[in-house]
Amino acid sequence: MGLNLLKKIGASSIIVVIIPNEKYNQYITEIAKEVSKAYDATCYVSLNKLYSALLRNMKSSKVNDKKFFFIDGITKSVQPTPDEFDNCVYVTSSAALTELSLGLSSALSTNHFNCLLFDSLSTLLIYNKSDVVTQFVHDQMGKVMNANCVAIFTCLEGDTKSDLIKNLGMFVDQIIHLGDIDKKSKKGAK
Repeated sequence: MGLNLLKKIGASSIIVVIIPNEKYNQYITEIAKEVSKAYDATCYVSLNKLYSALLRNMKSSKVNDKKFFFIDGITKSVQPTPDEFDNCVYVTSSAALTELSLGLSSALSTNHFNCLLFDSLSTLLIYNKSDVVTQFVHDQMGKVMNANCVAIFTCLEGDTKSDLIKNLGMFVDQIIHLGDIDKKSKKGAK
């Protein structure tokens, strides 16, 4: 399929990618595939997929998972003592913003990442108020800029009108709506 997301990103360093709800799994996999081809080391924050399921999906989709370091914010809420891996840090839950922030700070300061893939802002909104999430994400953006890497924050299209997305618009370099790709490809097919 090929989203050509990295062409759209260009020289931008902090991006929010709005993903149509019904194509979330397809597009997040495609984003991971493009990121793995473009960057040597990516920190992937997953707040809605178990590490084991994420790896299975990457392997079946031929995504090079060796280029990723994972911060998993969901597995421990389902499995209190998950297996330990060198390329994964577990956070207690997606609601544990302080723990998530500390995990991200540690990962960004001890590793050299070219990219941060944050999946997803919508999950944060399930567990926290919009103003709290806005402050949290703004703080993480500062860390990303200090680490000198590209940051891709994903969000479901259903949350586009949230205060979070409206407020983050001031701080990001670009907001990309992947739903626009579908509309253009449907027009081109007519």
